[in-house]
Amino acid sequence: MALFGCATLVTLQYPTHPQAIPAVQRLTSNDALLVQEARIEIVALGAGAMPELYREMPQASSAAKIRIIEVATKIALPAQMLGVIYERAVQDSDSVVRQSAAFQAARAPQLAETLAPIIRTLLYDRVPDVQAAALTALAGYPQYLTSQELLAFISDKEVVVAATAASIALKRDDPTLNVAADLALPRLISQLQHPQPRTRSAVISALGQYGAAPTVPPLITVLKKDKVAEIRMKAAIALLRINTPDARLAALEALKEFSSSDNAALKAVADQYLRAKE
Repeated sequence: MALFGCATLVTLQYPTHPQAIPAVQRLTSNDALLVQEARIEIVALGAGAMPELYREMPQASSAAKIRIIEVATKIALPAQMLGVIYERAVQDSDSVVRQSAAFQAARAPQLAETLAPIIRTLLYDRVPDVQAAALTALAGYPQYLTSQELLAFISDKEVVVAATAASIALKRDDPTLNVAADLALPRLISQLQHPQPRTRSAVISALGQYGAAPTVPPLITVLKKDKVAEIRMKAAIALLRINTPDARLAALEALKEFSSSDNAALKAVADQYLRAKE
């Protein structure tokens, strides 16, 4: 990949701030307090830290690479430096790093011009979860994720990819995509018992986009029987989105139960949705 030309030449174009070297070393350490301090300092250094972030990536641990991607995305400038950091990330041998690059790009739509062409390469990654993350990151950009590509992904043998693609297709004003997504519905419903929670989560997100009564009974079953609390919460949110009377009733009952949960994160989400319904 050479979207931004020779990375070495790019790094030479931008001076490294002297404080960036020790700050990046702290960012890649195993000390949580040092890492937090380094995040703040590096963002404050801005563009002067970007060359050092890039240089540190090859020898950093996977967890540290993810931190580098996160901080670089916050700085964002110069765009060429951000580009070469992402180029390195999407070629990383660890799928978690590649997936994190897609996640961070999805959270920074203002950087799509720089990041979307790079993330596109992950659409055909060998790991389905990375593909799904790339689809999500490119969902709002038809120029980088075409209708023809979406049609192919809706029929993908990997359920997490197919479900993610169907969810995106249903948000586009394209009759051909809508027909393909409708045809995929029975297959998606059949995968609500998939052994992988992340796959069930992707299927639930897709079913929530259909907004159709046939998806309500299977989602209510998930809401009542899935052993993973986060999956049950996802089903409740999908049912709220569908918003038929029985879907809304089941979702609100579940959210009231979650509002008394010992899990602080689930309780916060439940309270947020309940307040919105008041």
